Amino acid sequence: HELMLGYSFGGNKKKEGELQERIDSLIAALSESEQEINLRYTELIAEADSLFAAGMYPEAMVAYEKASALKPNEQYPKDKIAEIESLLNDKYLKEIANADSLFNAGKYLEAKAAYNKALALKPNEQYPKDKIAEIDRMLGGNYSRAIAKADSLFTARDYEGARKMYEEALKYKPGDEYATDRISKIDKIKDLFDKRYNKLIQEADSLFMAKEFKLAREKYEDALKFNPNSRYPKDMIAMIDSNKFGGDIRMTKSTDFVDEFGNPAAKGFYVVMASFKSKPNADNFKKKNNYKSVYNKERDFHYVYMTMKESYDEGKDVLLNKARQVASDSWIYILR
Repeated sequence: HELMLGYSFGGNKKKEGELQERIDSLIAALSESEQEINLRYTELIAEADSLFAAGMYPEAMVAYEKASALKPNEQYPKDKIAEIESLLNDKYLKEIANADSLFNAGKYLEAKAAYNKALALKPNEQYPKDKIAEIDRMLGGNYSRAIAKADSLFTARDYEGARKMYEEALKYKPGDEYATDRISKIDKIKDLFDKRYNKLIQEADSLFMAKEFKLAREKYEDALKFNPNSRYPKDMIAMIDSNKFGGDIRMTKSTDFVDEFGNPAAKGFYVVMASFKSKPNADNFKKKNNYKSVYNKERDFHYVYMTMKESYDEGKDVLLNKARQVASDSWIYILR
């Protein structure tokens, strides 16, 4: 004690008084430090209990561990740490089972997310780290193959096919800048192509209605350069080449027509089931089959139709798969 306090006992009253002051000061300091420890311990336990109640187990465990470090002899934080370890282990095993199931089903992105959840529960576990690394290697290969295919299609100007493959690549590497930029570029190209295609189709249809079939054919051919998969210009070219008009496809100006209420008929693709000179006959046929009709003012004819579509492909599908089952001579009337 003499050495610790820096004094020696020799019976000197003055020195004994200084010694007592030193002892009292140390006791006071120790008491103050203990109060601070108790206060901090209480705060950490309150924080940990709150996190535990909210189901934030990893965060709660950190707080309980800090509290236990302050007061190693306290049993409560140790019990809570053990409880959390048991809970986290159960959750971890469930996440791992789910991740393994997704992995075995080939759902690698979902599996990776599940392994990451498991790893968040037990950051020191090696198994989910290994599986995440394995998935990254697999997805990296799939991504590279998808990008190579997409670039090849892009170079061949198959923009629709290229876009699908860039989207496929994004499944393996979400948010990838290269694939995202390429898709954006394709959308801009497609927008320009769509405008050019629509303009050429409009010109071709005008020439067709003017019976300038050779010039119309050239315009339809030009339109196909901007949309090679479009069925409409192909069908129009086939009709022109066959020199058979008034069959599957007929076209005229929409301004010649009115609807059932006397309003201007809408532009579109009408799947016509029959035409009548007599309005009563048209009305009877229409009522019997729950159809509708348009009236050609110039020709004084009523055209009863099954449906009207805004796109040729939709109209053609209805014609082939539905209308022709009822009337073999049904056709598409295009009102431009």
